[in-house]
Formats: sequence, C-alpha cells, structure tokens
Amino acid sequence: GINAEYGFLRTASFVSEHNHTTFAYSQGMDDEDVRHKLHQMVSFIKKEAEEKASEIRVKAQEEFSIEKQKLSQAEKMKIMKDYERKEKQVEVQKKMYEQSPLNITNTTLLNNFE
Repeated sequence: GINAEYGFLRTASFVSEHNHTTFAYSQGMDDEDVRHKLHQMVSFIKKEAEEKASEIRVKAQEEFSIEKQKLSQAEKMKIMKDYERKEKQVEVQKKMYEQSPLNITNTTLLNNFE
C-alpha cells in the first residue's frame, strides 16, 4: 500500500534553511532521490484523485439515469390513468346517450323505417 511504498516519509524531518524548506532523511537520500520520490508521490496522489473523480462521475450519471427513469415512468402512469379515466367517461356518456328517451325514439323510428 501507500505506507509501504512511501515509508521513507516516516523518517523525514523538516529543516528550514535560509527561507527554503529541505528534507533531511536518516536513510541518506540526496536531493535527486528526494525529488524523484516526491514526484512519484504526487503522480500517485493525482492518479488516485482522477480515478476517484471518475468513479464519482460514473455514479452520479447512474443515479441521474435511475431518477430520470423513475420520473418518466411516474409520468407515463399518470398519463395512462388519465386516459383510462377519460375512456370511462366516454363509455358512460355513450351509455347515457343510448338510454336517453330521445335516442330510443330515434332508434325505434329508424327501425320502423327500414
């Protein structure tokens, strides 16, 4: 893990000289080794951050898609119920018309006429 790879940091102590901060290591690392290790650490941290950001974006997109689908399905159900309600109203109106005295008289007249 990160602790094993960068265990040298546990032995680091910070020393300030002439307003510059340098590292003194008990392992006797020179400046080039320190720069290289720091570059490795920075690269590793950036890579981990990019991967985490990518995971967060993917998860956010998945959650967005799920929520969008839920809302879409809810609206479809609402439209279907509204359509069924209107369909029932038409059926009731049709039955009322068929049973109205005026329609019965008209139907009787038409049947007699034929």
